[in-house]
Amino acid sequence: MSDVLDEVREFRTAAASHARSQPRALPDLPSGTFEVVDTTPGAPVPQLRVYHPAVGPDVPGVFVNLHGGGFVLGGWQDDDPYCRFLADASGCAVVNVDYPLAPEDAFPAALHQTYDVLGWIADHGRLLGVDGARLAVGGHSAGGNLAAASALLARRHGRPLLRGVVVDHAPLDLATSPADELASPVRAQDLGGLPPTLVITAEHDLLRAEGDRYAARLSAAGVDTEHVVFPGCGHGFTHVGPEEQATAAWLRMATFLRRVLGEPEGAWA
Repeated sequence: MSDVLDEVREFRTAAASHARSQPRALPDLPSGTFEVVDTTPGAPVPQLRVYHPAVGPDVPGVFVNLHGGGFVLGGWQDDDPYCRFLADASGCAVVNVDYPLAPEDAFPAALHQTYDVLGWIADHGRLLGVDGARLAVGGHSAGGNLAAASALLARRHGRPLLRGVVVDHAPLDLATSPADELASPVRAQDLGGLPPTLVITAEHDLLRAEGDRYAARLSAAGVDTEHVVFPGCGHGFTHVGPEEQATAAWLRMATFLRRVLGEPEGAWA
């Protein structure tokens, strides 16, 4: 097992180096503009990276962002500049989470940490300078899966109350045997009662079909659903371009967050 982990870590290092050498969408976005906030003893993570909007309310709503990477790669740095963009464009704060990766931390470790972080922010948002009662979650690729699954888990436990979910080009059907709705949200028996959800898919992405199916099932279950298919794009386009479509997708996320986080009352229940 140690040999396998060594190979995985070598692969992560090589993948990160390759990613840094490639052009990214919105290349002029600033990096490293977050505030590191220490959490309370017993919190799910010891620190959180918080991006406050340049213009917005004194105590904004908050969006928890989850990076991609196939559950084995990636980190918060991949989404750093985009979190700044989302905060400024939406007027809400953004918390950029670095969840545990497989195989060291296998399913459902990342999901449960995500859920625990959401619960902690709902209860202790004041420590981050945010309104924990106006809380949304979203992610990209694997992070989108975790966001959708955390909404199912929140519904199962009756907390925390989420105002919205962003699912960006995500794998939603991992077809575990027996199928687990927390691994494959599109296979959940019942999707009713979930918070408003924005589903973004890309025309040429191999994951498009399951994202489209998820959006259709949400809508059929009576969930307030926005679904946008970006033409001419492949997997990861929000991070690698084309830039015009990537910008449009981030702005669509910001518009959705302004809508669902705009008022202090009325969270879904």
